[in-house]
Amino acid sequence: QTLLKHFRKVLAPWYHLYKAKHHNRKFRYPAKKLMHIGVTGTDGKSTTTFFIFSLLKNLEHKTGLLSGVFLSDGENIFLNETHLTTLP
Repeated sequence: QTLLKHFRKVLAPWYHLYKAKHHNRKFRYPAKKLMHIGVTGTDGKSTTTFFIFSLLKNLEHKTGLLSGVFLSDGENIFLNETHLTTLP
């Protein structure tokens, strides 16, 4: 059990960083081809992000959504039951 806790705290972040960098190179840095739009503030973030998502979708852009209320892969819209905007 102690070894497992040590792995999770110390080694797992390095392992995930290695995998992320490896796959980034393997797939030729796909995030460089994406436009990211962030919305900050106290109130109205989910409404604003859903509005931007709907607008871009109606203009026939490939679009995804991550808000405290909704998640979308561009095809389907799901309720964000966790209300997290930083996924685990």
